[in-house]
Amino acid sequence: MFKHPWLRASLFFAALAGLFAYGWHNPQVVQRALAFGWGNVGVLALSYVAAQGLNAWILKAGLEPPYRGIGWSDAAGINMTSSLAGYLTPFRLGGMGSRLVILRLKYAVAPGYAVGQFLLVTLLTIGLSAVLFVAAVLLHGGDVLVRYRAPVWLMAAVAVGVALTCAALLHARSYAFLRSWLPPALVGVHEAMARPWRCQAKILLLLIAFFVLQVLQTQWLLHAVGLRGDWVFSILVCALANLMLVLSVTPANLGVKEALLGSLAFVFLVDEQAFIGALLVDRFVQLGVLALGTAAYAWSAGRDPGDT
Repeated sequence: MFKHPWLRASLFFAALAGLFAYGWHNPQVVQRALAFGWGNVGVLALSYVAAQGLNAWILKAGLEPPYRGIGWSDAAGINMTSSLAGYLTPFRLGGMGSRLVILRLKYAVAPGYAVGQFLLVTLLTIGLSAVLFVAAVLLHGGDVLVRYRAPVWLMAAVAVGVALTCAALLHARSYAFLRSWLPPALVGVHEAMARPWRCQAKILLLLIAFFVLQVLQTQWLLHAVGLRGDWVFSILVCALANLMLVLSVTPANLGVKEALLGSLAFVFLVDEQAFIGALLVDRFVQLGVLALGTAAYAWSAGRDPGDT
């Protein structure tokens, strides 16, 4: 379905048109976004640079010990390039494909192992986001628990499903049974998961640190548009944003993300227009950091192709 460029492009421009129409009919959203302030934009950009640094460590942790020698700066460049490609395609297909190609060409990483590492991080991200969603709703209680009772059960089931999936792919016998049912691209996933537990624990701890940074970014967004920071609200926003990034339909869930998180703001009695304005700024800052990082990585690689 998503192999056709025209379909990807039509989804992107349809979502962009929807956002434009929303901004046209809600001018206060645009006004709040424009009033964000360059100082706040700078802080947000620096936080995304830090986030890419964490992503580089996650990539290195996912490839080691079999594949050593990948420098941190190179890992950051690979991450930003693949993230930008994934940002512009549904289901992050472009991100996985571009990362696989770069790792294959530069470091001879087996495609199955690269896909397995990508899948492992994706599964852990889904599971962690689901667990934190459940914990945040239960912690808040009250009307939020009543409104999100069904999603809490759904997220709990997702977390259990992720744990069972990881266990099945990790265990040699269950993987041998599942192997014939897996698509060719996932044949090497067992090797990426069946590593010392310290390697997997390192990835999980880095993902937790990444999630904490995301929560702090959301708190800063709220502060920048004059809203009171609510930690539970910020945790739920980040959990849903991670899940939507993985399960996106339009490129980067353009339009869908703003609509869903806007409805969450309504439940928490947060100024929806101010919050969506902040989300628009956040989206463009993130895209700008990824674009500049990708350009810098391409320039560095072109200047000295042998430099790793």
